[in-house]
Amino acid sequence: MSKRKPPSVRSVSAQDRREQAEAARAKQLAKFRRVIDTRKERAAQIERDKLARPKRDIGRYIKAVEEVPFRQVGVPSRLHLSFPYKATLKHVISSMNECEKSVLLCWPQCDPSLAAIASMLMLADCGSCDSKKVQDHDALVAPYGFRALIYPYARTAHRALRHIYVDKDYLGPIQLKHHIRNFDRCDDQALADFHKTLSRTKRLTGVARDGKTYEELLHPCLDEVLPSGPCVGSNNRSNLLWRVGKHTDIRELGRSGDADDPAQAHFYLFGLRANENAEQALSDLPGTIDVVLLDLDYTGRHRLGEHWVRKTKEFLATVKDRFGELPIIALTDDPWAYDTLRFDAFGAKSRKRNIPCASAVINFPRSDIVVGSDHAPPEYSEVSNWEVYGFSGAVEMLLIAIRSAMKKAYRIKDRNTAEALRDLSGRIRRSVSLPGSLSQLSEFYAKEQNSDLAAADLISEYRLEPILRELRDSTAPFAQLHRAELMEICSEAEQISSNVMEITSMRLLLRDVVAQHLRKSSRTLIIAPDDIVADFAVHVLESDTEIGDLFSGRRQKGMLIVADQSGLSDLDTLPIAQRNEYKRTIVFAPSRRGLLSILSREWLPETMIILGDCDTLKSAARDTERLAEIAELGDLKSRMRGFSENAARKVEEITRTSVTFDSTEAPGDDLSFPRGGTVNLAANARAGQSVVHLEFEDGQNLIARPKTKLVIQNRTRAIPSFTEVDAKDVGVGDYVCVIGDAFLDMARPILNISVRAAEEIRIYHSLVLDKFSELEADGENARLALLVKKMDLPDVSIQRAKYWIELEGQIDAPLPDVVPHAPRDWPTFKVFMAALGVGERTAIRYWTWAVIAQRASRHRAALSFHEAYRGILVEGYSAQSDNPQHTEEIRKLRAAAENFVSVVSKKSEEKVQLC
Repeated sequence: MSKRKPPSVRSVSAQDRREQAEAARAKQLAKFRRVIDTRKERAAQIERDKLARPKRDIGRYIKAVEEVPFRQVGVPSRLHLSFPYKATLKHVISSMNECEKSVLLCWPQCDPSLAAIASMLMLADCGSCDSKKVQDHDALVAPYGFRALIYPYARTAHRALRHIYVDKDYLGPIQLKHHIRNFDRCDDQALADFHKTLSRTKRLTGVARDGKTYEELLHPCLDEVLPSGPCVGSNNRSNLLWRVGKHTDIRELGRSGDADDPAQAHFYLFGLRANENAEQALSDLPGTIDVVLLDLDYTGRHRLGEHWVRKTKEFLATVKDRFGELPIIALTDDPWAYDTLRFDAFGAKSRKRNIPCASAVINFPRSDIVVGSDHAPPEYSEVSNWEVYGFSGAVEMLLIAIRSAMKKAYRIKDRNTAEALRDLSGRIRRSVSLPGSLSQLSEFYAKEQNSDLAAADLISEYRLEPILRELRDSTAPFAQLHRAELMEICSEAEQISSNVMEITSMRLLLRDVVAQHLRKSSRTLIIAPDDIVADFAVHVLESDTEIGDLFSGRRQKGMLIVADQSGLSDLDTLPIAQRNEYKRTIVFAPSRRGLLSILSREWLPETMIILGDCDTLKSAARDTERLAEIAELGDLKSRMRGFSENAARKVEEITRTSVTFDSTEAPGDDLSFPRGGTVNLAANARAGQSVVHLEFEDGQNLIARPKTKLVIQNRTRAIPSFTEVDAKDVGVGDYVCVIGDAFLDMARPILNISVRAAEEIRIYHSLVLDKFSELEADGENARLALLVKKMDLPDVSIQRAKYWIELEGQIDAPLPDVVPHAPRDWPTFKVFMAALGVGERTAIRYWTWAVIAQRASRHRAALSFHEAYRGILVEGYSAQSDNPQHTEEIRKLRAAAENFVSVVSKKSEEKVQLC
């Protein structure tokens, strides 16, 4: 049977094909036209939005904020906004007017406060309004309003604002003029409530509900003139006048409260935390916002974590989806972050290159928000000689392998392995950068702290074994895919761990460099990354069999000083002639951030010697080269270029690879040394004695003997005050002011006890000489015998007392070299003073300000510093009356101490076990 032929198919003619092609082309062109029209409409809408946004007069805003008088407790004169913050404010207003993204590099000495900028914008907005007449009364036209968002946010953003007060005689009257405008009912309820509430500040008298007068309640603080809170939810919201409203009767006057409602408020500051779901939070945020402020300084970047650039980009995309085009201003304090933000995260993309966004460099020689008078521009000393030394070797190769593995782990979403590798890298770097071996550090710290718990807390941050065990036992994706690579890393790290127990690269390098300068006729300053490492370096160098005695002798003569970075700040207080006696500074094991901070100081000696690992030198060289290109840094550029060239040359010499200054490679994690989370006030406890162990909600620990006096905050009064309580009587839930490392870092620039003590110790020494000479006995030996007899203490011998009165060499010694010759415990000191005929009140003064405060090391004298600051906090008024020359500093310290109050979450008692 033959197959049936298929029906014939008519072929498509050429004409049909032409018609089909034309139709397809027309369809494609129509699609392109729609895309172009959409883009044009979007651009036109953006332009309309820009035109609709208020154009804030920068000149009037700055003039208005310049007229705002600020105050601080204990400072009688009025203060004004500092010049760097005014420059920052100008740039923020300009970016808002242009609705643009911009990046600010606040450098070198700045911890930029975005909450302060937001509050200043509110004051400028209200103060720059035109005048008008309302029912024959002077009034002001309505302000634009200001709703801002800070990201990533934390409550500490408000810390600096709570000790800056807006003068009530300015704020009250100007808000009253705004309130008068509402005689015509022209404002909505939220704006009317805002002006009405702030206008009441003129009635503040400082009288609290308990009937007592407090200077802290005489003016509103900068943090309570702008309501703030999270994007969603009602927790942690701060209303207008939240502080004075709590402690005075000002809140009893009627108000609607609409100014505190984030959905209605014309002025509001929102905060979005790093761990919140940005998309959900912004979609639920009530109303709109005018500007986004990105807090991308050192702390802000660490809140976002390792991938802060990616998270920033994701946040920007979320903001655009929710609000469209908004002005977004990022503040950073890091040169690499500055370039990355303006070219990558914020920059426009083109085929050939990234086009940077708007940017500026704000020269912050100091971080003060308000000042009494603007400081003169800094005059930077010239560094004529740079010496840079580094080390690499097997450690460098291992770190490169770890970073490569870490990137692979992140790519396959194995975050746990990546973080373990990151921790391993950090521990290796800090271990090899120690000025002595890990076994030496363990012995040293255990002996100094006299506590197994405190020593174990510190040393655990160096040990590699727990991480290596975790990596070897891992069954995570990276371990399954790259087990051979992981095992090789663990094997090499184990060898490094064994080596650092005996010797470290920095130990050898530091010893050789210090030995070269021990016989110099001029003074030498050695700067360590922190005070614990500084004390450890002294211990190791003094124990050296070849140079130990010479090193110790040079230190005793004041020709060589070992300190942390704060030691440079102490030198700034010296007369120029004395300061210039220091001809060289040896900086060892600095972090990248710490090294940049040192290099940006106004005064440095003529010779700078930098000792570091090649990682730090390489990244710091890139940063300083970037800074050398910034015109706004003026004379500082030559110093940056000098270090950059020398560091790059040394890295190339060691690693045989050149430093690429135009590299966009992110610097690795900064070198850091753990300080330990334990404040040990029981270092003098003997084996078997009980100690109290307190744990706080913020993760800190405190060890004290049962009768050690601790500072707790009493919140039952109108204004919280500080009182002292025995450690054994502190309970869970109590508010304790933890005088640890963070407190000391805060207190040092406010009330530098070491410097103040050096001044007081000279007076104390003169007093002792005078009183000793008045003892009724012939000759020094007879007077010594009489003094010891008067004291009548079995452990006080003539030889021991002789040290306390041999003071001639101390009277004229430079301030950094002053050492107190006095009993080391209060009972003996009190008896010694009484034997010389000095009253107890005067003895207490010298004990607080001269004796216990003048210690070479904070961590060696933790108990002593705790006692010094405890007395100032608890007996603040007595301390001020006894030391009128320090009244201002004492009041500032007491105010700032409120930020270091932690809640006790757990309490236990245990027996001391000595190492």
